[in-house]
Amino acid sequence: MNKKLKIATGIALLSVAIVALAEPTITRPIANYFKNTYTGVVMTYVTGLGTNTTVEFDYDSNVPCRLSEVNATIDGTETNVTVSRIWMYQRAQYDTTISTNFGIVETNDYFAGYVSEEVTNLLYTSSSDTLPVAGYFQRGDVVQVDTGSATNAIIRLIGTAN
Repeated sequence: MNKKLKIATGIALLSVAIVALAEPTITRPIANYFKNTYTGVVMTYVTGLGTNTTVEFDYDSNVPCRLSEVNATIDGTETNVTVSRIWMYQRAQYDTTISTNFGIVETNDYFAGYVSEEVTNLLYTSSSDTLPVAGYFQRGDVVQVDTGSATNAIIRLIGTAN
């Protein structure tokens, strides 16, 4: 082997060895990589209900948040309030058809598409729960605030990240 070929082979082996040694540190997952880096208030909402007892609004932020403050007042006096999270999910639907033809019974199961389901989770009741709540609001959820039968309430709501 000539001298240039030996040097080129040595450099190639050295670079493969460096990559092989560095590879475990490159692909090792970092523990807090997916940690939410936002802190503080990410959701605020203030409204007057008027003759309504319930208000709903879409949570449209990319940052998940939990309910940290909520109150409802009527003429300066606090009233009970509940906060729910409404979210949608889709599930597969399968149908079965049974047909008879000249004494022969056939059963066919087939995929009939997806069905959207709406789920409501009660997150907070002011008469019994404490803040902040454990449940999170995520993008696409609907925040529902209800005062029971009380009308003319002023609702104040704050959600925080982390």
